[in-house]
Amino acid sequence: MNRAQLDLCLQGADLLKGHMRGLDRSLDSAIKRQDRAAVEAALDPLVHVAGVLIRKLAIVSGTSGSAAFTDVVARCDPEYANEYDILESLLSIVITGGVPDRITCNTALLAIAAQEVGANAIGLIAETTHEHPFKVVGGLAKLLNAQDPSVQVTDNASASAALTVYALDPAMAASRKGTADLVVRLTGRVADNSYSVAQSLHEGGETDAGLAYSGLARVAMTATSLSAGVLGMIADSNHYSWSALLRQVAECEYLLWKFSAESASVMDWLGSGREEREARWPSRLYSDDDNDYRRKDYSLHCEFGGHPTPDGTLAAGQILTPEQDATQAANGYTHLLQHLHSIFEFAVACADDLDTLHKRLPTVPEDVRNEYAEAVALHLKTDKFGPATAHFSDPLP
Repeated sequence: MNRAQLDLCLQGADLLKGHMRGLDRSLDSAIKRQDRAAVEAALDPLVHVAGVLIRKLAIVSGTSGSAAFTDVVARCDPEYANEYDILESLLSIVITGGVPDRITCNTALLAIAAQEVGANAIGLIAETTHEHPFKVVGGLAKLLNAQDPSVQVTDNASASAALTVYALDPAMAASRKGTADLVVRLTGRVADNSYSVAQSLHEGGETDAGLAYSGLARVAMTATSLSAGVLGMIADSNHYSWSALLRQVAECEYLLWKFSAESASVMDWLGSGREEREARWPSRLYSDDDNDYRRKDYSLHCEFGGHPTPDGTLAAGQILTPEQDATQAANGYTHLLQHLHSIFEFAVACADDLDTLHKRLPTVPEDVRNEYAEAVALHLKTDKFGPATAHFSDPLP
C-alpha cells in the first residue's frame, strides 16, 4: 500500500472517530457548516476505510465480504439504500484488484452512506471481538500503519488478473514509463540548479550557504543516477537487479525527506563521519518518531532486492512469460515513481526552504513545477496499475 492510499485510510479512520465522538473533524460538521469542499474531500477516505472495515468484519466473524456488507447495511439508515448499492459496487471492484472509474452520483450522499457503513461495521466488529467501539476505531490507525492482516481488502487471485490487464495496456504502459523518465529529468534539473546556486554562493564567499545547496544537489543527483539505472534494468527485464537498486533510491528519498523537514540537517549530514552515518543516516531514518516511513517499506526492499534471500534469488533466476515480464516491468516503474514523486517534492521543498533562509529567488523555476504537476495529473488519469497495487491483499480465500 503506498502512502497516498494509506493516508486515505487513516483520514477515513479519523473521520469515523470524529463522527462517533461528536468531534468537529467529521463529515457531520462539514455538512452542518455547508462546507462542500470538506464534504467532497471526505468521500474517498470514508469509502476506503469502509472497505477496510468490511473486510475486517469478514475476517473476525469468519464470513465473506459480501455477507459482512449485507449484515452491516441491515443496521444502516435505509434512506441511503441507493448509495449502499453504489458503495457495494465500488468495493467489489476494489476487492477484485480493480480501480473504479470516477463516480457521477451525489458525493455527499455517498459519503454519508460510507460513514454509515463504516460506523456500523465498527459496531459489529466490537460485538464480535467484545471490545468497545471506541477502542476499535481508536486502534485502526495502528493496524493500518502496520498493514496488519486484519485490515486487508483485496482478493489475491482476482487482483493478480487485474494487474496483468493494466500492465499490458499500451496507453498505461507508455504513461508509467514516460512519467518516470520525465520525473527523473525534472529532478535532475532541481539538482543542476541547486549546484549552480552553490557555485555562485561559494564564489561570493558564502561558504556555508553554498555547502547546503551543494549537499541538496548531490543527493538529488544521486537519486536521478540511481533511478536511471533502475529504468535501464527494467527495460532489460533485469527485475531482481532493479529491485536491489531501488533500495538505494529509497535511501536518497529518506535523506531528502530529512532535508525538507529540517534544512539544517543538510550540513549535519555533510559533516558526519562514518560511525555517525551508520547510526543516523540514511537507513536509520525510517525509525525516526517524527516521520511517516514504515519499517516494513524498507525491510521489503531488503527482502526482495537488497539481500540474496530465498525469494529474491528465486526471482533472479525465474524464466518469465511475456505477461509476467510486463507485470514485473509495470511493478518496477510504479514503485520507482512512488519514490520519485517524494524525491522530487522533498528536493523542491528543501530548495524552497534554503531560498527563504538565504533570501534568494526560487532555485526551482515555475516551468519545472508546472511540468511536473501536469505530468502527474495526466498519469493519474491514465494508469490504473499503481492504484491497483496500492490495495491490501486479502488473506481470505
